[in-house]
Formats: sequence, structure tokens, C-alpha cells
Amino acid sequence: MLPPILEQVDRAALQQLITDEEQEGKYIEYKAQLYRLGTDQKDRVAQHEELLKDVSSFANTEGGDLIIGLTEENGIPTELCRIPTSDPDALKQRLTALIQPWLEPRLTVSMHAVRVKDDCYALIPLAGKSQSLVPWK
Repeated sequence: MLPPILEQVDRAALQQLITDEEQEGKYIEYKAQLYRLGTDQKDRVAQHEELLKDVSSFANTEGGDLIIGLTEENGIPTELCRIPTSDPDALKQRLTALIQPWLEPRLTVSMHAVRVKDDCYALIPLAGKSQSLVPWK
């Protein structure tokens, strides 16, 4: 499991998930790549909806960790795959801006970037739960 305080998650904690073969489940989910939010409108809409579903599913329950940048095989983490960016703060702001306006009621989203290597990061969004959320359509 990850440390309870988001800012305490580091590369070693993510690597420990791989070493411990921490299975995806009710409290943890792995995404190898950043949601594809590029220029193809149909794919972009589908990926945005997937992002909202993933975040709201944890916020609607007891919480959990969505880790973007960690590959998995049959639900077992296998490798830190590193999301390339020279500006993790801008990436965090972009994802937060894609989440907050589209969920009702509004929720607080914290985003933590874990430096994996040079200009490569893993991202962990944390959605604060206040009441049941549904993706806005």
C-alpha cells in the first residue's frame, strides 16, 4: 500500500507496489499511460469520460489510489512507465481542470507527481469525498 499522505509517495513507494505485486482492486488502480486527450475528438471524449469515471469511482467509495504511469499485467503492477514532461505542475493543473468542472457536486482534487527519472513522472490524483458524485453529461 501507499503512504497515507499523498505527498509522501515517492519512486520507492511505487517500486514497492511492483515488488509486493500489489493487485489492482477496490483501493488501487493502475494506468500505464496518461489519458489520451489529444486532437481526435471521439477518442478525446471517450478518454475524458474514462478519467471522470475513474476519479469519481474512488471518490464515491472509501477512496483509493489511481496511479497513472504504472503498467500492469492481469492487475499486477509490472513497471514504472514514466510520463514524459518537463513541467509536471502544468500537467497536474491540466488534469485537475479536466476533472473539477465535470463532476457534480464539485470536489477537491489533489494531484501528486512522482519523479521517476529525469523529466519522467507518475501521477496520482486524489479526489476528496464530500458526497456521491456522478460524471456530468
